[in-house]
Amino acid sequence: MISYDNALGTEKNTFSLLSFLKEKSFKPKGIYVHVPFCQIKCPYCDFLSGIPPEDELTKKYFLALKKEFLMYSEFLDFSQCSTLYFGGGTPGLFPSYLSEFTEFLRKFADFEEISVEVNPSSHLLPSDFSFATRVSFGVQTFSEKHLRFLGRNHSFYDSISCLENFSPHFSVNADLIFGIPEQSPSEHLEDLKIALNSGVKHISTYLLTPYENTPLGVMVRKGLVKLPEDVEPFFDVQSYLEEAGMIRYEISNFAFEGNFCKHNLLYWDRDDFLGIGVSSWSKLGNIRFANTKNMKLYLSGIERGIFPVDEIHHISKKEELYEIIFLGLRKVNQGVDIFNLRIDTEKFLKLLFERGLMQFLNLYDGKIKIKKKFLSIADFVIREIFDVLDCITFQSSEIPERKSSSHL
Repeated sequence: MISYDNALGTEKNTFSLLSFLKEKSFKPKGIYVHVPFCQIKCPYCDFLSGIPPEDELTKKYFLALKKEFLMYSEFLDFSQCSTLYFGGGTPGLFPSYLSEFTEFLRKFADFEEISVEVNPSSHLLPSDFSFATRVSFGVQTFSEKHLRFLGRNHSFYDSISCLENFSPHFSVNADLIFGIPEQSPSEHLEDLKIALNSGVKHISTYLLTPYENTPLGVMVRKGLVKLPEDVEPFFDVQSYLEEAGMIRYEISNFAFEGNFCKHNLLYWDRDDFLGIGVSSWSKLGNIRFANTKNMKLYLSGIERGIFPVDEIHHISKKEELYEIIFLGLRKVNQGVDIFNLRIDTEKFLKLLFERGLMQFLNLYDGKIKIKKKFLSIADFVIREIFDVLDCITFQSSEIPERKSSSHL
């Protein structure tokens, strides 16, 4: 049973969460498990990661994950839970722990998709990950020069070997980064071609972002590193994947039919999911909540039977509207059904036209979508749409400050 001890100073959050969980039977559709251990910390990574994978700490952490899940199992119904995602960090360092933990969770849920993030290494064997259905490799680039800049500890040959060896057995994804200093669009295109020729069924492409508290962010802020100013040419060459038969089902994600990441679709569709582990986020009903980012506090809290929740956020109607717009427009083929937004649709469309935003959008059958040639400025377009929503949903000339959600 759960203790009501306040050892972490999180009594308020613990009781708030308990009260919320008791209100009704939530049925999360997915489980995210955060594994923060890495052999090295990449200079661009803003996730909680890079914790050295020491044996004793690793064992203690995976035991804590089980205890945390059991705490939630007293309140949540996992009968509709169909996806399990191991993220990090580098969860692929611990296939035996992941396999054991998966079997433990199977007592509560019937998973259709089990994903695990893995860094390329010559030591990996497909048989080690037989518990999974989907393996996502952090390739980032096949260029040795750009790999060194990104601080990666694998080689071109490690990536090729892993993709070719794993692709016959799993739905394999390759993560690729673009917009690296001195990287040309043609080099990014070459990365796409190599990945596709290696047999992958899914490719994720991410713009290199200088997050504020990362070494990369510091170097960019000091002028030591310069990132490309125009990223549109990188988006242009990504059309190669669609020409090869892949579907761009989200701005950053391409896959062959039947290989979409079901777990990530839960996020984009705003379905409920449970996150366990240090720093993990969850969404249940109209709240999002996050675990502490402090490993010691996380472990001690679980040991005492306390939810190690550091933040609880109730999603307002306005924020819900923002999320529907933001996430819907990222699903480039589906878009947003404006007649389901519960707003003044006529005024909304009128303002979109008046502000010149319809030049960036397609409107068909009641849905708005960002035109593919403007995906490189999607964030700008979405911010402008938010401003339009502010004019509709608030009568006062003083518009409340819009809050962003870093976990989206």
